[in-house]
Parts: sequence; structure tokens; C-alpha cells
Amino acid sequence: MRKFTGFKKISNTELKQLLSKEKIQLLDVRTPEEVSKGFIKSSKFANLFDADFYQKASVQSDKSKPMHLYCRTSNRRITAAAILKEKMI
Repeated sequence: MRKFTGFKKISNTELKQLLSKEKIQLLDVRTPEEVSKGFIKSSKFANLFDADFYQKASVQSDKSKPMHLYCRTSNRRITAAAILKEKMI
């Protein structure tokens, strides 16, 4: 697994705790087909495979708050985090 400075992997349990305690920024980077099978209610969506992924993600995000990303297996989450970090700097 690649490591990126400023990123932290959290467990499903930790995510549930964050969701129950506070409003957090949650970005779902899965495909529309995956999202149609279920999603976390407070999530924003930006399909990593869309050519305009960064624009869709950045329009929906508050850059002053931490962002939590999720996908089906964590692979796309890592790629999405790298893209967002590179373009936000």
C-alpha cells in the first residue's frame, strides 16, 4: 500500500463513531452502480473514474475541514486521496 503524508486510514468502527458524534465530510468515490446498492446518507459523490473527478469532488468539499473518503476496497480511496492532495496544494 502506498503511503501519503497527511493521510490516515480509519476503521469502519472509527468512521461510525465520527458519524455519530459530529458532522464530517465524507466523499464516496465509487461508481454509480456501486452507490445504487447502498451508501452512507451524509456522503457526497464523485466517481473516481470520471474525467472530471477533481472538479466534482472539489465543488462539494469544504477545504477548511478534514475529508474522509471511502470506496469498496480502499484502492480507489488511496488514488482519490493522492489526486485531491496533489491538486489542492
